[in-house]
Amino acid sequence: MSNRRQSALRRGFTIVCVAGSVAVAGVATAEPASLGTGQESSAFRAFGKFAKSWMADMEKREQRNRARPTVAKQGAQPVASYTGYAPEWDVEVHATGDATSPYVGVLRYKEQNYTCKDKTTRACRISSFTPVTEVFPYRNGAWKY
Repeated sequence: MSNRRQSALRRGFTIVCVAGSVAVAGVATAEPASLGTGQESSAFRAFGKFAKSWMADMEKREQRNRARPTVAKQGAQPVASYTGYAPEWDVEVHATGDATSPYVGVLRYKEQNYTCKDKTTRACRISSFTPVTEVFPYRNGAWKY
């Protein structure tokens, strides 16, 4: 492996995803699959898939939350609220130097709180959001949560 690639592995790289489209940003300029060889390449490729699957699960969770919102009275009128997730997310993969967990993957996204004008979820707006950072270890050839 070249010194440049080893350096990129130590510092990590970022993949940015917006509504399912993936682009690589930051230290590395190649697609994750072409970074390094063997285990490194496999780990980088696998984390992109892992993160995409995780965010697909968050999208399903948002659909369930919207179908069963929390309803409370605000003044005389009932209003609904639910939690959703922004379509933009990004990931980073960092080499750890540890043999049992040689990489960690970092997934960042925003949790969005929606407030709706009535007890339905037809007219809703984002009332607040919380940045979320998830960290996952790579062990025994797979990303764990």
